[in-house]
Amino acid sequence: MDQQPYQPQYGNTPSQYSNAPRSSEDFPGKTLGLVAMILSLASILGFPTAIVGLILGYVARKQSREAGVNENMFAKIAIISGWILVILGVVMAIFFFVIFGAAAAGSASYGR
Repeated sequence: MDQQPYQPQYGNTPSQYSNAPRSSEDFPGKTLGLVAMILSLASILGFPTAIVGLILGYVARKQSREAGVNENMFAKIAIISGWILVILGVVMAIFFFVIFGAAAAGSASYGR
């Protein structure tokens, strides 16, 4: 009984790891896009996270495109809502500075 030792065939076995996404629902940047969307939309509740969500949205979109996935909906929502909420925040800040600045200037003239 002269048996030869087992030698694996390296060229014929499918690779356990590959560069392609495992399914249409699993791709790089999806989780980061979801986090970015949550952070962008959290600024509606008063948290100052729209800028962080906006930046992470761009990073998630880049990761997805490098993996060959062109459509990352979470990243797209994070980018759009992030820009809208950042612009809205800047407009509101200017509005409050103008209103409170005018109120402070008006109240200073009462003391004379």
